[in-house]
Amino acid sequence: MDVLHSLKQKQAEISFTRSLNKTLDKILDKIELAKGNFNIADIYKNICQGLTAINIPSLIAIYDQRKKSIFIKNYCPSAEDDGLMANIIENELIDREMPLSPLRFYQMAFNNSYPFFYKNRSKDLLHRYPQYKSNLGKKDFNSIVAPLVLRGEAIGAIELFSPALNEAHLTIINNFTKSLAKSIANIILYQEIKKSEERYWDLFDNSYNGLIIFNKKRKFFVETNNKISQLAGYTRDEFQQINYLNLFTHEEKKKIEQLIENGNRDLIETKIVSKNGGNKFVELAITPTNTNYELLLSFNDITAEKIAEEKCKELDELNRRILDTSPISIVVLNRDGQIITANSYAKKILNLSKENLFTDNLLATEEISKNEILKNLYKKLLAKGSPFHYDDLAYWSNTEKKEKHFDIVAVPLLNKDQEVEGAISMAIDNTDAVVAKEKLKELNRHLEEKVKKRTEQLAMINEELGKILELKQKFISDASHELRTPLTVIQGNLDLAMQELQKMGRRIPEIYKLIRKEVEQMTSILTNLTMLTNADTNTEKLKYEKIELGVLTSSVEQSLRVLAKKKNITIEVRELEKPIVIYGDESKLEKVLLNLVRNAIKYTNRNGLIEIWTDKDNEGARINVKDNGIGIPEKDLPYIFERFYRVDKARSRNEGGTGLGLSIVKWAVEAHGGKVTVESELNRGSLFTVHLPTKR
Repeated sequence: MDVLHSLKQKQAEISFTRSLNKTLDKILDKIELAKGNFNIADIYKNICQGLTAINIPSLIAIYDQRKKSIFIKNYCPSAEDDGLMANIIENELIDREMPLSPLRFYQMAFNNSYPFFYKNRSKDLLHRYPQYKSNLGKKDFNSIVAPLVLRGEAIGAIELFSPALNEAHLTIINNFTKSLAKSIANIILYQEIKKSEERYWDLFDNSYNGLIIFNKKRKFFVETNNKISQLAGYTRDEFQQINYLNLFTHEEKKKIEQLIENGNRDLIETKIVSKNGGNKFVELAITPTNTNYELLLSFNDITAEKIAEEKCKELDELNRRILDTSPISIVVLNRDGQIITANSYAKKILNLSKENLFTDNLLATEEISKNEILKNLYKKLLAKGSPFHYDDLAYWSNTEKKEKHFDIVAVPLLNKDQEVEGAISMAIDNTDAVVAKEKLKELNRHLEEKVKKRTEQLAMINEELGKILELKQKFISDASHELRTPLTVIQGNLDLAMQELQKMGRRIPEIYKLIRKEVEQMTSILTNLTMLTNADTNTEKLKYEKIELGVLTSSVEQSLRVLAKKKNITIEVRELEKPIVIYGDESKLEKVLLNLVRNAIKYTNRNGLIEIWTDKDNEGARINVKDNGIGIPEKDLPYIFERFYRVDKARSRNEGGTGLGLSIVKWAVEAHGGKVTVESELNRGSLFTVHLPTKR
């Protein structure tokens, strides 16, 4: 009977061992077949469920290496457990921190990285939890604690409970946990790779540039992203079907084929052909991959930049043609006086060539260097930004073999900080007018000598004089027109270029804004010069009509309200109860009032006050314009109505002044038989008063 019992016991042990080994193999197979779709929690669950199938209760413990403690996370009782272990583990241990000090067998398993056999594990539990004696005292069982080691570090443990467990099962459990650790490591690696691939393809698909992975061995597109589909108009499937060379223009195909064949890192500008047949400019970067036969092609769309570049080139060429056909000499200088650029007429009269265009200094030329006054005017312009008008520069032309005469107008070229970085100099050929003037002088000398004897010739000479004066006026008018025409074209082209850049969302270069401002300034100077020239020759006639001064002042205030608002300046207009009526040229008087109020706005600080009112005295009517601005120095008051005179040269230039506004005010008022007076105090403000007769 003892032998039979021993044999049955041995067979039961063999059967249990086979069942345990088979179950552990099934668990591993199931985990391997999941191919990374399991997470750690799923794996632990499957281990418990698999052991429960062969009536082996088990638990999963998570190891905290920093704290040297464990957390019981899973427990699966068997059908035969009858709640013996569940009461203890679920009530006392689940999700609770367990220090390793009282659990020596766990500590030994972690230290040795090998399963530990614990005989009579039930007695240990009964000792620590005597309140469960009624349950635990009914059945004895052993346990095996197997550490789960991943990459040389214990991450947890598996504990099996069964009376059938013995030390012979340690090897089986050890092989299982080692294989399990490898499976977990593979799953973690798989998931990391999967996430990395997902991130890569997300970056690939959403890249700002069009991207193509190209197989240069088989000559086809392996993969394309969304941007290249938008750029070329082909879907991903369509990219797989087209010949790669059909993506490029005919003239670019040979070059692209060579670059692809070489497979080197390259960056070129080229053109691609979209599905609809249109061409687009791209920046193509060719980058070899880790494989020997795949390349990464990156396409950066630069079509907008290329179109803008070509447009700018066209505008530059047009501006160049306009300047070169101008009958006015135009020269641009740097701060040192060196010639940066010049039009054809300037090159002709200054004898400039391509070789010396950027080396010649205008102040060192024969025509300028001999004239100390003119030379100093240029130096002052380049140093302080003071514009000037120089009449009658005379020099001998070797080309034309005669003396030439020019009127010169020069203005500063300012940068974005309103600092002088150069100058624009314009010379108008005044030779005919000077010759006519000299001829006139000669005639006058003859007249003085023969006036008594040849009075009959006086009428003829006067007629000749009138013609000459008309010629001078016509010359000035024609010269002004000829200068206005290229300026108008330049301004129009600049506006067109700035509009194109704004449409493309590009930043407008500061030089464009600077040139436009200077063109506007030059146009204003020409307008004012023409008016004053006509005034000098009495060709600027007044058109008299009935004017109500209150209506005039209100109209000017409305016109300049927006300009004043930019500096938060208040304009107050006061009127008498009884309207004041005069006779005069309404457009000229409106220009007078506009100039005075604009000046008040320019030289009044932010949040300032400008007052406009009309009244009468014994001499006639008065228009008063008062501000609380910066005022005018006493020493400058006698000269402010002179042409091109500025009190503060730098400030006036920055504010857009021409130095002609007050000259026009003085002429227009005096042409009406009136006068203009000024009272001013530094930092307190100025009062301009226009005195006008009430009757014609």
